[in-house]
Amino acid sequence: MGSREAFTESPVVANEIQCNPCVEGWATGTKWIDYGPSLVGNKHGPAQFSISRFIGCCTVIKRLSRPALTHFDQPTSGALLNLKAFLSLPCIRRGAVVTRVSFRFPMASTIVKPQWPFGGVDCRRYVGLKPPPSAKFSSLRAANRGQPSRRLLVVRASENRNDSVKKLGMTDAECEAAVVAGNVPEAPPVPPAPAAPAGTPVVPLLPLGRRPRRNRRSPALRSAFQETSLSPANFVYPLFIHEGEEDTPIGAMPGCYRLGWRHGLVEEVAKARDVGVNSIVLFPKVPDALKSPTGDEAYNDNGLVPRTIRLLKDKFPDLVIYTDVALDPYSSDGHDGIVREDGVIMNDETVHQLCKQAVSQARAGADVVSPSDMMDGRVRAIRAALDAEGFHHVSIMSYTAKYASSFYGPFREALDSNPRFGDKKTYQMNPANYREALIEIHEDESEGADILLVKPGLPYLDIIRLLRDNSPLPIAAYQVSGEYSMIKAGGVLKMIDEEKVMMESLMCLRRAGADVILTYFALQAARCICGEKRWIDLPTSALLGTLMRNREQGRIRTG
Repeated sequence: MGSREAFTESPVVANEIQCNPCVEGWATGTKWIDYGPSLVGNKHGPAQFSISRFIGCCTVIKRLSRPALTHFDQPTSGALLNLKAFLSLPCIRRGAVVTRVSFRFPMASTIVKPQWPFGGVDCRRYVGLKPPPSAKFSSLRAANRGQPSRRLLVVRASENRNDSVKKLGMTDAECEAAVVAGNVPEAPPVPPAPAAPAGTPVVPLLPLGRRPRRNRRSPALRSAFQETSLSPANFVYPLFIHEGEEDTPIGAMPGCYRLGWRHGLVEEVAKARDVGVNSIVLFPKVPDALKSPTGDEAYNDNGLVPRTIRLLKDKFPDLVIYTDVALDPYSSDGHDGIVREDGVIMNDETVHQLCKQAVSQARAGADVVSPSDMMDGRVRAIRAALDAEGFHHVSIMSYTAKYASSFYGPFREALDSNPRFGDKKTYQMNPANYREALIEIHEDESEGADILLVKPGLPYLDIIRLLRDNSPLPIAAYQVSGEYSMIKAGGVLKMIDEEKVMMESLMCLRRAGADVILTYFALQAARCICGEKRWIDLPTSALLGTLMRNREQGRIRTG
């Protein structure tokens, strides 16, 4: 979320609301509105904590005095916010001062001025957002300090709009009769036309029958006409695993780790599931002592990958597990197949090994096996082997168009699987070729593939579209390690906005025709998608100060 979570305190008088500029949301066309209250001079002292986000059921507490974050999840019902969990945090028990509460939820972009009595602040000066009739809006009301009450805090879901116009108690017929008689109720006047800046030339209107910008003029319209959507369900999360207990950072892939299969992996999967990513693909870092020229460890039923699958299925039965079918992690030569003494990659012998690997993974509980080796005929052979062992339900995601790309470098560092000699150009596709992908499409379809994959992703959008236009099967795209690392590096160097570029790149893959995307950004992007709501910040220093003083008396209630 970056700068959107940064709170700016300006030296203005207490209880005055400062309205910061709106920032356009990149995907949904929504506006982000950050209202930052200044509490300079407030008797409760300087700000120490702030609730910075309320996203569905997740509230995040942000410490303003230093970069550390404290997280807690509070399940809610609809728009009901339970602050008991917030007030039970250690930081609150120590008496820290809270300066604001922020809510985020979808609403219309109309700006109104609701009349909310709130903690001694002149709420008529607060600028909020007007919810649609179907929205459930949470309003906060502070109890009167002079009158003890069991309902110290009320968080109420309501569809009523705060309207300064009082009802007159007239029936529909009386209202209509009044209008017919000429007694038309007052309504706001038509706003004046916005003035152009000084020096703007006066020109006649262009004779345009169609102006495409009309459909882009507001966030609501842009969202309504958006052709491509992006959801956490579209992501498959690639995860690196190893035999160790500790998570080892991968230098070339900031934010990625070789995860301990019994500890770090389970925690990472749980985080992904919390934001809607329920599909993963496993890549093992195999000990060198277990590697061999024929990659026999690939079909060891008690190897790293089968053990990991069984563990994950035990803990998360509905998790969708993709596996990689190839020999390079298990080969002492670092190639995807068996290498002959003259350096030739043996095709049919490799396919024999791959079939045993796929069956071993299916036996452990894999949902989708993914041959990434690019050997000829391997999809038909793997399908036959799976069916022969009774695994008719296991799908095959074929790496249909896997190019001999230079974007794979960080991945090979992650698995320590660089080829010992040569390259992979005799079995992976030439990056200069387009029509050749059609051959691979037809072969994989006829051999029984269930999903067709293109790798890499963003540099090969034309190939993704080619597959989409020529096959009814689901299309997958792999946003590979080089793409990930470039975006990360650009963000660290402040050359690009990492979050915006990340989300735009994923949207482009979807627009090109990908149904699912294998991306190392899966968790980060899903969190952004789950958080794409508008902000409403409410100044709460006085209110929460009272809450903290009365917390031990059991006088906190939500309703």
